Amino acid sequence: MQKKITLVGDFVTDTNASPSLWIGTSKGSCIVFNLLLPIDRMTSTVVVAPSGSALRTKGHLLYYAFLDQSFCIITAASESYKVAIYPKDIDMSKTTSVPTCSSEKTIQNKVITKCSLSPTYSNASDYAKEDDFCQLVTVVSEEEIRTLTLPSYCQVFFHHPDIPLVMARSSHIRGHPILMALNAAGHIAVFSLPTVRPLFSSPLCGFSVDIGDPICRKTSFSEHGLGIYSITPSEVQKFTVCSELAAQVNDCLGDIYVPTEMPEPPKTSFLKGVSSLFAAQKDDVDLDNIFADKGLTNSSQANPMRSMVKVIPGPSANMEQAQARGVSAGQAAQMAIQALSERGEKLSATVDATERLRDNAMNFSQKTGKLVEKYEKKKWYNL
Repeated sequence: MQKKITLVGDFVTDTNASPSLWIGTSKGSCIVFNLLLPIDRMTSTVVVAPSGSALRTKGHLLYYAFLDQSFCIITAASESYKVAIYPKDIDMSKTTSVPTCSSEKTIQNKVITKCSLSPTYSNASDYAKEDDFCQLVTVVSEEEIRTLTLPSYCQVFFHHPDIPLVMARSSHIRGHPILMALNAAGHIAVFSLPTVRPLFSSPLCGFSVDIGDPICRKTSFSEHGLGIYSITPSEVQKFTVCSELAAQVNDCLGDIYVPTEMPEPPKTSFLKGVSSLFAAQKDDVDLDNIFADKGLTNSSQANPMRSMVKVIPGPSANMEQAQARGVSAGQAAQMAIQALSERGEKLSATVDATERLRDNAMNFSQKTGKLVEKYEKKKWYNL
């Protein structure tokens, strides 16, 4: 499965630059094709022919970085933005036709590598010093980074990262050509070009990353060591590996909220008060002004500032909560025992009262029976 496709004008087979197509696969193979461009592009098609050159690397092939003889990064072909400069004596608001511009101001949209900062062959192989080269290509794969010369394909620099890489891109920091990469541990790794020497490493995310994970699609590298990372579907984080740009962050920050004084509300007239008696909507009453201290003369003291306060628990909050839960559990158990004892006392009192009522009822029934027998023995005339 193809993983990387790059179109570049390089020196594949000879010393003449020609357009070519570099294709990297998921098995670590790098295949180079020559593009034969016809004279008449409207009627003829482009011929794609194999160049006979192929490379083999370990792991997935991630990125190609091409450098010229002065060790400057070769970027994709693009047209610079131009701003037309018109004469000052022409009024653009009153002119109906498009005037011809006298000159154009070209704005360069490429980052050019500084020649004074170009690397040397101090770490290169001895056999590669003798061979002349026209270009350098840095092949970045999952398990290794190799720098080769073109068209001889001699390896001059090599680096084997301790942690596999999942994505990479070339960039510039203060004119230095670098290689920014994201490894499987979620760290940003920075290497020099073309020497592929490790320069910097910093964590980006706190979890492991694999090739094809959504984090690879949510992360992007750019020039000047800048990058962007989508933390959540609604939040985007911008980062940089350049200390100079990081020092300018405070100057670029803006104010989210600028406090302004609100105008005083208009006074309520008599007619408005009378009309409000017959209206269904009532006026809002400010309770802060009603219950405020009338002795305070300062309006800022009489009207306290309304704000939202959020308590952030400290490191000892969990211990305090555990102690509070333990104390509350002990109190609840003690209250339950006390309630059980009170209930037992009430039940015993109820049993005693029931016994007394039963005894009183039996005594009353005995007295009633004796009284009935007494009056049954008497005659009616003895009553």
